[in-house]
Amino acid sequence: MSVSSCADTAATCQPFSLPDSFWQAFVEHHWEQRPRKLSQLFDVPIVSEDELFQAVISKPDRVKSDRFWATESTVDGPTKYKQVPMEMFGPKATDGSLSGFFDRTAKGFKDRRFGINVHHLQLASPDVWFRFREFVHGLTSVKRQLPTLRWDIDTFFGTYEATPFGIHKDNASVFAFGLRGNRTYYAWPADYFQEGDAALHNPDPEVIRPHLEHAIRMDIGPGDVAYWPSSYWHVVTSDGNPSAVVQVSAYFGASVSAMVAQRVRKLLAAQLDEDFRLTFDLDSDESSGNVPDASHCLPPSLREADQRLRALVNEGGIARELEKYWQRVRSADGFDPVPAADVDARIDESATIAVDPRFPIRWSEGNAGKLRIAVNGLIHAVPYSESIVSVLRRLNTGELVQIGDLEEGVGSDSPAASNLHGLLDFLATARAFQSPGDA
Repeated sequence: MSVSSCADTAATCQPFSLPDSFWQAFVEHHWEQRPRKLSQLFDVPIVSEDELFQAVISKPDRVKSDRFWATESTVDGPTKYKQVPMEMFGPKATDGSLSGFFDRTAKGFKDRRFGINVHHLQLASPDVWFRFREFVHGLTSVKRQLPTLRWDIDTFFGTYEATPFGIHKDNASVFAFGLRGNRTYYAWPADYFQEGDAALHNPDPEVIRPHLEHAIRMDIGPGDVAYWPSSYWHVVTSDGNPSAVVQVSAYFGASVSAMVAQRVRKLLAAQLDEDFRLTFDLDSDESSGNVPDASHCLPPSLREADQRLRALVNEGGIARELEKYWQRVRSADGFDPVPAADVDARIDESATIAVDPRFPIRWSEGNAGKLRIAVNGLIHAVPYSESIVSVLRRLNTGELVQIGDLEEGVGSDSPAASNLHGLLDFLATARAFQSPGDA
């Protein structure tokens, strides 16, 4: 089986890291401050057109923000877009490639312009996940900060002459990597427009044009990168020929209350059977002896919820859930968890493995004597033992080790031996290992 940190094609992985000196200067002058064009950042594309196409067509689930816009059939008058069904008109395996998709849409849509935006590409491509994680790792190491929501990987491609939803602003700091065609990015500081301005959210090039001379302009082609902060208004223009970018975006703005509430709801749902419905039995008031003023007495369903919530707090259930949440976020550098690999066989004892020390295995002592281990956003638990902790520390050095050496270290007859096999299978599933050629 493959034990690669770049999914199943480690031999083709390329380094996409930049020196700390680059990121230090970038953080000082540009990060969340001012847009910048980065010309020909890497020798090879961070994502190829074929990889992008495969990620788009194999993404397991669509989200609300995955959208396909097309101009209305008329070519006269202002440019107007409407959404069309992605599943009906979007890229399909039968297109064979991104070029095949553009050929099909050119025939079907004729002179209509269109644009597509697909999010969470990391769910369909572990290779893409690892490359972008490697790219932003230097930034997060220098900045010492992660996005409060997530790093997301998405794509925009199409034939639109201006962004289908016009000049707009996101809550994300974005790097857009050119893959195909030529595009021009225009960006304005937050105080240039006020919400409600007629030029905002309008895709008509004639409406946008008067403001372009006041913008920061970034022309990008394949291999170039455009960056803009979350505070900047921005829009993309092109000559209408097919173009495509892939983006990695740091999304900000999560509130502590929303994050905690989401996890508390999850815990309560596990504690309270879904069939236990909210009921308001007035007879319970009568039996309480507090008639006529029984408004302070909770009905049984709410009383049960109160007791369960108190127990979660008192017994540390909420704290443990928050710890697991942080382990997932920290071990994935702010990305969603990497898609787990299919493991059809245990790693052979003669296999040589290594962990990239930039992305270490993380662990903490959980409840009930468990050791909770996190890798690339995935979590596994084993009974706590010092020998297992020693294995994790050794792996995190980045040295090449043989599976057999690790087994000797815990002792073949010790209780930790079987736990080690399960741990190694999890680490392989979580794609924790480099191949020897990359170490």
